[in-house]
Amino acid sequence: MLIALPLFDIDESEEEITEEVCGYMQSKKKCIPDDKLDEMIIAMYLNILEYVPDTNRQEELMEVTKMAEKRVRWIESIKNEGR
Repeated sequence: MLIALPLFDIDESEEEITEEVCGYMQSKKKCIPDDKLDEMIIAMYLNILEYVPDTNRQEELMEVTKMAEKRVRWIESIKNEGR
């Protein structure tokens, strides 16, 4: 969805929408199956890095969606696959 944002004529910035999606994920996390939640966390991790320039705000958003704890495991699994 965030990749398609430039196609829409909207007032909100990509950063604002990314923050909204993170908040929505946090509020609906119990409704998302664990395997899909992991996929969403990875996607939001990449979106946060792409659309949120402030590194302090990036960390806050990653904490909101529990990316901070999963990010380490995700990065380690990618490294292990590359070996």
